[in-house]
Amino acid sequence: MLRWYHHKSSWLALLISALAALLLVTDGLADADREAKRQAEHLKYWFDASGQSDFAAAQNQTFQAIPKNSISFGFTQGTLWLRVDLPPAAADASPWLELDSALLSRWEVYVPGQEQPVYEAGLSRPRAAQDRHRSPTWHLDVAPDRGGTWFIKMRSDHAINLNPKLHTQRSLRLKEKRESFFLGAYAGVMLFTYILTVYIFLRTRHRNFLYYSFVLLFFHLLYQFTYNQTASLYLWPDAPWWSNRAALLLGEFTHLVGAVFVRDTLQTQRYAPRFDVILRLIPLRCLFFIGWAIIDMTPEAMKYSTIASMLCLFLYYGIGLHIWLRGYGPARYFSIAWLPVLVGNAFVFIQDLNVWVASSPAWQQTIRFEFPVIGAAMQAILLGVAVGDQFRRTQKEQQEEHQAREKLEQSLDDAHTVQDAFIRTDSFTPRYEIRSSHQMSAKIGGDWLGYAYDASRQRLLLAISDVTGHGLPSALLTGALHGAFYGLAAADPIQSLDDADLLKVLMDRLDHVVRTTAQNTGLMATMALVCINLETWRVEYRNAGHTPILISGRAGQRFILKGGSPLGISDEPDFGHESWQAAAGDVIFLFTDGLLDQTDTGQRNHLKAIAEHIQPDLAIDLIHQRIEEMMQRHQLALEDDSSYLLCRLRAA
Repeated sequence: MLRWYHHKSSWLALLISALAALLLVTDGLADADREAKRQAEHLKYWFDASGQSDFAAAQNQTFQAIPKNSISFGFTQGTLWLRVDLPPAAADASPWLELDSALLSRWEVYVPGQEQPVYEAGLSRPRAAQDRHRSPTWHLDVAPDRGGTWFIKMRSDHAINLNPKLHTQRSLRLKEKRESFFLGAYAGVMLFTYILTVYIFLRTRHRNFLYYSFVLLFFHLLYQFTYNQTASLYLWPDAPWWSNRAALLLGEFTHLVGAVFVRDTLQTQRYAPRFDVILRLIPLRCLFFIGWAIIDMTPEAMKYSTIASMLCLFLYYGIGLHIWLRGYGPARYFSIAWLPVLVGNAFVFIQDLNVWVASSPAWQQTIRFEFPVIGAAMQAILLGVAVGDQFRRTQKEQQEEHQAREKLEQSLDDAHTVQDAFIRTDSFTPRYEIRSSHQMSAKIGGDWLGYAYDASRQRLLLAISDVTGHGLPSALLTGALHGAFYGLAAADPIQSLDDADLLKVLMDRLDHVVRTTAQNTGLMATMALVCINLETWRVEYRNAGHTPILISGRAGQRFILKGGSPLGISDEPDFGHESWQAAAGDVIFLFTDGLLDQTDTGQRNHLKAIAEHIQPDLAIDLIHQRIEEMMQRHQLALEDDSSYLLCRLRAA
């Protein structure tokens, strides 16, 4: 239901806005065409390419008729002079001259007989109290007996592309009301959309809504109303430095946040990595033009910024099409959204660049004013659809990921239960006592320990192993070692071997298991094996790259470490080995290296400090308790699996 409502309401809003815009444009074109027929004979122009002529020099120049009722020179440092000659008229019929270009940096009104201008205005000057019009507008006070002549000097740091108009007071008021309604409706819709988007972001924390709100703020609100000079009229009328640069600076900020928005909406790093590199460079382009405008605002800065902006629009549209063709759904709405903005701004840009100028003054005004606003409104709606579509997809992916994670967690729980079953319970017999501890850094790990008792031969095997890595692959290899150890330890051919040969054969077979099981995985394992003859107390020891073992008896403590190659790395392994005579009461301590690491503290436990608690005169449960208290592993985030095995030999 929400999906239907979201899409249908967005398309309905788009259709209504397009129809309303069409009606406004049609009405505006009809009024403008009627007005244009009666003004051309009163207006003439002269272009001063050097930009150095004063009023005295301008009066001696030959002014020519305005071609197609418009004057366009693109981006230039030159100065345009406009001459207005009006016949006598009644005082209440004095017309208003509107220079339909909101971006004039400076304009001055002169009358014959006076060297100084009678009025000065423009973006490079604070707005006067009577200058409360969107476009530069001047009331021509025509003398009823002799008419009047005025000279208007104009300079722009943007583009000189004028569509001068003579208005009656009524036609000017109607035109400005229509424009106010047009911009007011647009502002209301965009402001509501912006507030709604911010609210949705605060509720969902989905970052694309945040980026979309930035696009709405910078492009659809600040830039649009700066370009049309509504912002200069109401927000910063007394800030000429900013007013003259605001359109360029806010346009560059728009592209800066727009590049971030495009990357996130279209997932370019995933679907178009090469284009993603280009989008990462756009902020540098924006910073360059921002710096240029701050240091020295010139028509050249506006010209190249305009060209670069147009290229960015084509880039965004092209990336959207490319990713749409690759099957990413939100790119469909994104591409459609950029098309009206691209078309609307393209007509403005080519007029500003003086590449092509519409023949009809009405169309010139529509292209400059209505087209960009209509395109922006359509873009905002469609981008909202794209953002909503991406949000739904993200929610669906997160839900699927959550379900997959739950299944994985359940599988890991089951694997944890199975792996826990690998570790034999502690044993207390008349000949030996065994106490062990096994802590994993994750639900499953790579540590394993075990023991096997051969009652017929009074022989006890101790084993501890540490598989490299963490997680499921390591856990699977511990399962292979577990099965191989107990299977081999119970096999008759191996049980018949003497202690030293038993350990040799057992280690060789386990090495073969690791090499074949973990082939092409890069996994290996360290292991220590101890064989104790409980009748003679003779101990045999073999080591495959594992940590030392500790022997603690009444004669003292000693660490035994005989180097050897880890399991699984060589076809001809070389394992360390040693034997010694033990005694009743001795405690043998085997451990993995994770016992010595504490992630939370960043410290490494010293083996000698642990050995201080392993005393032969202490009960094995007390030794285990003191080690656990020292390690505090239950309260720490373990970096590695941590295991140890304690075995006390007892007299019969």
